[in-house]
Amino acid sequence: MNDKSYGEGIYPWTALEQPKRMKELIVSKCGPVSQADQAEDCLHRAIPYYHDRNHLAHGEWWAFDQNAGTVTVRRGRRFANQDQHRSFSLYDIAHIASALSDIEVELYKLKASIKAFLKRDWD
Repeated sequence: MNDKSYGEGIYPWTALEQPKRMKELIVSKCGPVSQADQAEDCLHRAIPYYHDRNHLAHGEWWAFDQNAGTVTVRRGRRFANQDQHRSFSLYDIAHIASALSDIEVELYKLKASIKAFLKRDWD
């Protein structure tokens, strides 16, 4: 973005808009590279994990159930058609973290691939 204030405060895009907007940004900066479609797909797959992560990070840890091995988290904000309370097991939390880590690696590889393509293409 080349904007030192980017990432501070309110983001201009929602999670649902981010895949399409990121593809448009990549194409505008790098041209119609195939990695733009791959990045869009990757970011689409990240959306449910992003929402789960936000629920865990920004919600109130409401109740622990030692017998079930779960924590119930209450959302800080209300969303239409979504339950404000949600239970997560240790497996759920580990799966969310692992999935987001895998997506981060995939995006890093796509970024490296774009950089390598542009360098070869312009040398």
